[in-house]
Amino acid sequence: MSSFRISLRAARVNAGLTQEDAAHLIGKTKQTIVNWESGATKIRAADLVELARIYGIPLEFLAIPGQEDDGTPVIPGKSGGLLM
Repeated sequence: MSSFRISLRAARVNAGLTQEDAAHLIGKTKQTIVNWESGATKIRAADLVELARIYGIPLEFLAIPGQEDDGTPVIPGKSGGLLM
């Protein structure tokens, strides 16, 4: 896995997209994007793949809120992280 990580927000901004743009492109609400970027809700693996696709970056470059720096998912029950 890459040691370089970019936040969901930074990836979106670098792609030139607003939260509304990103939400529309993957069939979600703007609030869902807000929640993912802040780590308020967990993101499903399939949705993360879609974000990487629309942001034009490799999946492994995305930093998921709530993940440890080494890419280890957070302990279940804590906020943030990835749902499979």
